[in-house]
Amino acid sequence: AGGCSDSAFFSIEVLGAPSASMNITPIDGCGSLETTFSFSSFSADSASLFDGINTVVVDGSDYTVLFDTPGVYEPVLTLFNAAGCSTTVLPLEPITVANIPVALMEMPEPGPYCTGQEIAVVNLSVDPEPNPAINAI
Repeated sequence: AGGCSDSAFFSIEVLGAPSASMNITPIDGCGSLETTFSFSSFSADSASLFDGINTVVVDGSDYTVLFDTPGVYEPVLTLFNAAGCSTTVLPLEPITVANIPVALMEMPEPGPYCTGQEIAVVNLSVDPEPNPAINAI
């Protein structure tokens, strides 16, 4: 009022967002698949990782989990700073665990056979590849 003014100054602390990069190896395979989560540029006061099965506390050190059941797993890393701000880190692709294939072939009689003679082998495998390799010994 009347051209008079006053100022008040105070300091506030603004924390940067927590951050990290996550690498998962291997990203796919057959069960039981042992997968390692590695972290780089880890800058967070605390963090939790949902590995696709359980949620665990991580500190930037490598973390290993065993996937016994076939399926698709979508991990999520959540980072927190001291102010409670959070950042979510997702992998580029999910972890995929396939059934272990079981090879089963219906074989012809043991022979003898002539050179050039066709031999029928029937693929009865569980979860077979479309064109399995057959090694004759």
